[in-house]
This record gives sequence, C-alpha cells and structure tokens, in this order.
Amino acid sequence: MTIREHATAGGRAEAAGVYHPFRMARQARRGGARGARAAGAALLVAAVMAACDGQEAETPAAKTAEARWQFAPAPAPWEQVPPPPSPGPVFSLLIVDQDAGAPLPEGGRAGALFVANPSSPDVSGHVFKESHLSLVATDPRWVDPADALQLPDESWLVLESKWAPGPGDARGAIFRLPKLDATPELWWTDARSRQPVALVRDEAGTIFVSDRDADPDDVRAAEPGRQRTGCVFGIEVGADGRPARTEVIAAGKPFFTPGALFAFGPLLYVMDADANPRGLHMADGRLATRLTAIDPAPRAALAGLPVEWLRDAVPGVGMAPFAALAPGDFLFIDSSHVLMPGSDVDFLINRLLPGLPPGVLVHLHDIFLPDDYPA
Repeated sequence: MTIREHATAGGRAEAAGVYHPFRMARQARRGGARGARAAGAALLVAAVMAACDGQEAETPAAKTAEARWQFAPAPAPWEQVPPPPSPGPVFSLLIVDQDAGAPLPEGGRAGALFVANPSSPDVSGHVFKESHLSLVATDPRWVDPADALQLPDESWLVLESKWAPGPGDARGAIFRLPKLDATPELWWTDARSRQPVALVRDEAGTIFVSDRDADPDDVRAAEPGRQRTGCVFGIEVGADGRPARTEVIAAGKPFFTPGALFAFGPLLYVMDADANPRGLHMADGRLATRLTAIDPAPRAALAGLPVEWLRDAVPGVGMAPFAALAPGDFLFIDSSHVLMPGSDVDFLINRLLPGLPPGVLVHLHDIFLPDDYPA
C-alpha cells in the first residue's frame, strides 16, 4: 500500500481554528500509519504516526485537554534574581540569494549561497557587514533558489524552484553539495512538481517539499477559474543517501499557496498564506470574524466599528458571552491587574479560564513575571 493510500484511509480531521489537524500518513521504516485530509489557512499538517497494528497515536489536542492552569509564584523581595545567561556561541549564517551568482546566458544572474561569519574580531554583536560575506556556491542551473537544508552528514540540499530539464518544462529540483564549496549535483526532481518553495527533514529522515503550483489532484480542472493550488511531496531517502521514492502526501482543494514547512517530532506544519477553511474572509476580502469587546470605558472609540460592544465589566456580563468560544477562537485579556474577591482578575483566572474548551487561544496582556506589575 502506498503512502497516499494510507493517507486516504483514516477518516476525517476536525477543524481547529485557522490551523487544521491533518492526519497525514506515510510508510516509514518503522511501520504503517493512518491519516485523513483537511484544510488549513495557515495549514497545520499533523503527521500522526501509529504502530502497524493500527492503534491511534495520541494527539496534541488530547494532551491539551489534560492541561491545567499553573502559575509560578513571583520571587520574594529577598530572593535575588539570577543574572541573565551569558551569550552562547556565535554561529555562521547561510544566506540563499536568488540573483547574486554567475551571469546566465539568457540574461540575469544565477542564484548563490553566502556564508556570513559574525565571529570576526571587528564584528559588534550579530551585525553582518559586506566584508563578512563569503560567496561559497553558485550554479547556472540555479535560476531561483528558494531554500537550503543541512543534512546530518554535513552535506547540503539546495531547493531550486524553477530548474527545467528542457525549454518550457520548469519543475524545480533539489541539488546536493557534499560540502558548501563542492560542485552541486542534481539530487531530486519530479515530473509532478512545478514550483517547490520549501523543504524540511523530519526525525525519521524523510524530506518534505512544499510546492505552490503543482496540481496532482487536478483541482484546477474541477474548479474552472481557480488559479492557485499546491501540494506537499514526501521523499524517502535510501541507504545510499539518494531519493528512493517520492509520493504526494498532501494535496487537494485546501491548498492555495503552500509555503514554509516545520517538522517537530511526528508533526509536520505547512503554512498556506491564502487558504480560508473556516470562511474567515468573505468574497470581497473583508474579515468574517465576529468581534466582541467587553469594556465599561474603552480608551478608544468603538462606536461605528463592526464590534459588538458590551459596556460593562467582565464580572457584570458573566459567562454568557464566552459560551460560544470554540477551538481556534481568540480570547484577548487586558485586565485591571488587581486580584481580589469579585474583581475582574478573580473572575477571569478562577472562573473563565478553567472552563474554556481546549484549543481556544488566549492572550494575556501585561505579564511581567517574575517581576511585579510596574507602579
């Protein structure tokens, strides 16, 4: 069974605000997996690995449901606050430049890799100057390099988004450099790819590539007039360090312009700047978000704004305005900072927060811990 067949066998994922769990599956060397598709804007693709016997893996949402609010006490006045840690070691910075390399026959310049070294004696802090930049790699095949990734063997992968094996056949590619100053070798390309823009490696060694123009599910044909779509490729690496196989592990209507990737344990996060899974934007581009403000005397005028204004203190309105909060909703709290029986802080901390459903995103304004609130 292919990675794609696993991914379509796992059921339905639930929406969680602007981030959506996507139980993506792939055949790993450790066994099979289950998954299911969903949309996201900014998409959250959660690759939840399960054992071969089909047991479901524990999800981050389940862990969140078990969480409890805990607040560390502020240090006593006689306790000395430890000094901040000393700065860590200074590292070089690799910079991907799209037009700083060798001149191209058809005009323009090739992409290039620079190393910025801030450890020189005349460098102040982490300020980079032109004299500290070293061009370490360039190649005429790098028309529009988009990303770079260092592998455990200290070799480098450079993602080129517009490389073409022939005229008019731009599909992108990955080049490998055993060392930064070595000659790049073509490491991966796929006929289904169109404009790969980001790559990442997970803890199992699989390389994931997001493509903001590929259409393996023929979404454009199914939706006349649609211009944007994309997908995510999964590249399994063989024992020889070469790509063993490539499969589309996420694609379809949810994707519009998939971009940045982030792998954390068994999770893969995909950022899509234009997806709109929960209808947060209306057809004319305006936000469809419902805003409610609870404030007896706001410092800024709210009249005439698309805001439901409850002109009272939080304890006065009670729990009713918060009953509709669901996973993915936002709660912004800017309180009086006074904790005493019956105050807004007492209501918020002891009544409201413990009863919020898992997945509600909370912002607490003016947190100065471990210091006291400024007088």
